[in-house]
Amino acid sequence: MNRFFHRSILVAAAVALFSYLPALAETRIEKNLKLDSGGKLIVVADVGSLTVSGSSSSGAHVVLTSDKDDLESRFDLKFEELPGEVRITLKKKDALTSWTNWFSSSKVRFEIKVPTKTATDLQTGGGHLKLSSLEGDANAETSGGHIEVTDLQGNLTAETSGGHIAVKHISGNAKVETSGGHIEADGVDGNLNAETSGGHIEIHGAKGRVDADTSGGQVEVSFAKGNAHGGKIESSGGGI
Repeated sequence: MNRFFHRSILVAAAVALFSYLPALAETRIEKNLKLDSGGKLIVVADVGSLTVSGSSSSGAHVVLTSDKDDLESRFDLKFEELPGEVRITLKKKDALTSWTNWFSSSKVRFEIKVPTKTATDLQTGGGHLKLSSLEGDANAETSGGHIEVTDLQGNLTAETSGGHIAVKHISGNAKVETSGGHIEADGVDGNLNAETSGGHIEIHGAKGRVDADTSGGQVEVSFAKGNAHGGKIESSGGGI
């Protein structure tokens, strides 16, 4: 009993000690920017994952976080309020050779809420992209992550060099392309063009024309009832 009591005291003392230690160094930047319904959000970042969602509120609410405390010293960061749009840029200050360890261990994230009726143009050099509940055309490009888009009323263009793409409930046309992952599409109302060099393609409930091409997997397509638009399905490395 005494040993248990002493052990409990030691655990409590350790917890108390760590509670007084400073938190791990990190960066958190929060901005509220003017953006009316019907405007456009543009993000161009050399690194970082982006999550953009529509809301009933006006303006763009941006939260940028990093587990490093030197984000602002290593990057040129700009928040611009322009007529009809908000533009956010995150650009490296130094040459690429000095970034190896920083990129391999860092976590940079944008979380952005905008009016539901907002067009988007998102580009990142290293991270995932996630869009939801938006009304407006969307462009999403990443060099090193997955792309997920849900509940978009508009046309979509999505491209990644190193991840999967998943889209669901898209009211317009969709063009999606990946060099290293799978493609899954569910409920695309317009025409769908899907291309991958390294994975399977799975399409459900297509209401428009479907053009699907993979060099490294199977293709599975189901059309919505009454869809007579047809399409072209190709696979160099799997069944159809």
